[in-house]
Amino acid sequence: MKPIGAHYFFETGTGVTLSAGVTVPLTDKLWFFDGGVWLSSKVSHQWIDDNIAFGTPDYLFYDVGVSAKVGIATFDVRYIDTDLSDSECFGGTNLCEGAVVGTLTFNFTL
Repeated sequence: MKPIGAHYFFETGTGVTLSAGVTVPLTDKLWFFDGGVWLSSKVSHQWIDDNIAFGTPDYLFYDVGVSAKVGIATFDVRYIDTDLSDSECFGGTNLCEGAVVGTLTFNFTL
């Protein structure tokens, strides 16, 4: 019997991630954002047992963004990236390039 987590992707062993983040409130209200606006960021490091089978070396990934809440809706826009070059990323793909990601989340109770 193998321990839980022994099969990451494609049986590459255990994957371990260490993350740290910070959130800083910017203002309680801004225009129609009655629930506040805040800045947040996170930096993480991913270790993988079998890097060759996984397709990348161990890597750093991070994001920085701004969120704003109005009523039950939260808007978030952030930049996400890794420290991997194209040649290190899954056989030379561009899957590890940075990107801007936007989300809209609704929080309500039934």
